[in-house]
Amino acid sequence: MSGNCPRFDAAPPGSPPPPPAELSTVSRFRLMLVREAELAEAESPSVDRPELAVDYLWRHVFHDEPREVVAVLFADSANRATGYLVAFTGTRANVPLGMHQVFGPAILANAVAIVVAHNHVSGDARPSPLDMQATRDLWAAGRLLCIPLLDHLVIASRERWLSLRSVIAGLESEGNRGL
Repeated sequence: MSGNCPRFDAAPPGSPPPPPAELSTVSRFRLMLVREAELAEAESPSVDRPELAVDYLWRHVFHDEPREVVAVLFADSANRATGYLVAFTGTRANVPLGMHQVFGPAILANAVAIVVAHNHVSGDARPSPLDMQATRDLWAAGRLLCIPLLDHLVIASRERWLSLRSVIAGLESEGNRGL
């Protein structure tokens, strides 16, 4: 296993087997994706046109949001939006980003690809160093899971936004060297 994940071994090599354990309980879980609503749209926005994704997300997620929020658009094989999720809500200054909370729902939604977007309530669409690192992390996770990140949008307003697709294109041309 590589990356920053710690490795946990049950016992060092050559150790005797553990004694029989007393009966314990193990919980069984079921993870479900719940459709909260179906929003009537004349046509699903194309996620390969960032201006359409921004317009859609501004209307449905970011227009009155006083805090930073991360949204994920799920896409089908034709790069049409099939749904979205508000993955995180942060503060006025930042929002946490966890790969499992982005890609877990994407897997459950059978997404072929994703677009991630977050707002900057300051009104400045310039990406921070953390935004750039998040783009690299999302790209790497999507590559590993075969759910490509098509774009990472930084949205300050309906008119002021930035697509980080060029950063993603650079990562794709570098292959694994950028990781």
